[in-house]
Amino acid sequence: MKTAVLALALGARVAADTCVGTVDVATDSDVMTMQVVRRSVPQCSRAFGRTQPQHYPSNDHGRTNLHLSRSNHSKTTDTFYYAGPVTVEDGVLSPGMLEEVISGSRNGGRAYLASSCEEEIYDPTTYAAFDLLDKTFTYTTDMSNADCGCNGALYLVSMAQNKEESECGDYYCDANSVCGVRCSEIDIQEGNKHSWHSTLHDAQDGAGAGAGYGGGGDEWNGPRDFTSEQYGPGGNTIDTTMPFQVSVSFPTDSSGQLSAMNMKLEQDGKSLEFG
Repeated sequence: MKTAVLALALGARVAADTCVGTVDVATDSDVMTMQVVRRSVPQCSRAFGRTQPQHYPSNDHGRTNLHLSRSNHSKTTDTFYYAGPVTVEDGVLSPGMLEEVISGSRNGGRAYLASSCEEEIYDPTTYAAFDLLDKTFTYTTDMSNADCGCNGALYLVSMAQNKEESECGDYYCDANSVCGVRCSEIDIQEGNKHSWHSTLHDAQDGAGAGAGYGGGGDEWNGPRDFTSEQYGPGGNTIDTTMPFQVSVSFPTDSSGQLSAMNMKLEQDGKSLEFG
């Protein structure tokens, strides 16, 4: 499985080219929209995000400008792992894969959103942390070049609260301890043009509770909340050869705790809803 990554953050000291660019996040009532289309790339793409509220100043139109910071192993002269590039061009965010797999490499590009960015420095207090309870987050994704074996992902992890630098050197953490530090993880998107998973994890639950379609192997089967006729190349609801819109809502219970993660994939007036 090739995995490229896109996350939200900023961190440790190594080579320059930490700062990629900026993206806009617009807020309208209870809907938050990231003004980024993840464009198709030569092989695969993947992404991250973060939870826990922080305040980000916005202009009169409810728009917040956030910096995009490459992960420590996605920079060009990395001392940890060499990984694919991450670029922002004309509002399009594109995490990429290495064309040639290097032994011991992470292979997939990863980046984080942050309130500020300084070359060669990773500071977890700058990592973006949105309050999404009782809100809906929307974005557009393009999976057309993410084929079998590729994992294009966008997810939330609590890097802003992580005080451990981690084995990756940039304070990255997740529910599977990829860089040696565990934390809660909300996978909004993991998949490619043939499959899609959305999964909630607490810090000690690497498997999590998920929904979507596709995946499986000798010892596990992925969710089957819809079919390959509905989602995939030429799909009758989501044709993954074209961009489509993603909405995720986080309703709460009477005590104000998260009660569900409700997903909606939409294209040309047709939609898949699950959660």
